[in-house]
This record gives sequence, C-alpha cells and structure tokens, in this order.
Amino acid sequence: RDVTGVQTCALPISSRLLGLHLLSRRTPLALTLILATAAVLWLLGPVTTGTSAFAGTLPLVLVTGAAAIIAASVQSPFGDPERATWPLPRLRLIHLLALLVAAAGLLGLARTGHDPLAAIRDLAGFTGLALLTATVISAGLAWIAPLAYTIYCSGPLDVHSTNLWSWPALPSSDHTAYLIALALLGAGVGCITRGGTRE
Repeated sequence: RDVTGVQTCALPISSRLLGLHLLSRRTPLALTLILATAAVLWLLGPVTTGTSAFAGTLPLVLVTGAAAIIAASVQSPFGDPERATWPLPRLRLIHLLALLVAAAGLLGLARTGHDPLAAIRDLAGFTGLALLTATVISAGLAWIAPLAYTIYCSGPLDVHSTNLWSWPALPSSDHTAYLIALALLGAGVGCITRGGTRE
C-alpha cells in the first residue's frame, strides 16, 4: 500500500504507463523549453566571458530557468491518477532523471569552453532548490527560490568576493560547491518522489 492506503502493484512499470506518465507531465514541452534555454545560453556565450556581474549572473539566470522548467513539469494538471495501481515514486524518479540528464547534457554543450561543469553543478543545485520549493509552495511557483538565490549571488559576483554562500558563482574546481549542489538535489528529488508537490 502507498501513503494513502491504496493498494499498489509491485509489477515492473510498462512502457505504455511510463509514456502516459511523461505525457501527463508535459515532458515533451519541458524538453523543448530546456533546449531553447540551452540555445540561448550558447548564443549568448560571448557576452558571458567577462568578469562583470552581468557576465556572471546571466548564465545563472538561464540555468535557473532550466531548473524551474524541470520542477514545473513534475505536477500534472490531472492530479495523480497512477496512484490507484502503480507506486508513483518510481515514475516520478524516472521522469526527473530523464529531464535532468537531458538538461545537463544540453547545458554542458552550450557552455563548452565556458566551464561546462559549473553549469551542470548549478543545474543540479538549482533543480534541487526548485523541487524543494515545489513541495512547500507549488510546482508553478518553483522558480521563486532559485531565482531569489541567483539574485543574491549577483552581489558577490559584482564585488568579486564569492564564498560558499554564493556557491553557484564558484568555479568548477571548488569541490565543496559540488557537495552543496548534490545535497540540494538529493533533498529535492527525495521530497518530490515520495510526497509530490503541493497542490
């Protein structure tokens, strides 16, 4: 039984059910939007090579957009009809991993030559933060916390004084920033897969 007491099935997830789950979460639209975000990030690559606050903040804003798209897609406009027969945590996890892998690959390619590992790390951390926001507020407003944190990071970028509180602005050589991002991602994925988003 799941957390609602409804009898669930332990059989493997069928490809048809998985396809319907992904369609109900508007996954094709999410992938299209992430691709568009990566294209904009790639086109604006020359603008983000300087040391100004704008050059450092713009990639963070676009990565935040990709993270918000992933978080917004975890909620279906039809609720969770799969709950009646299948355990949702596995479906949610497959959905999130598919979008995360696609977004990481696209954003990493878009930042080739401009620290792609930092973009992938920031995607992981911002996605985790967006997913946590979705569990507290709603998936439609999941962009609030990541965007607010990006705005906060623009201050240290402007004065060239970054620290662990502004981990998204740190270079990819900083290992502690990876740990922070992975901790946020793990917490966000765990909350979403087990409990879903706030309606």
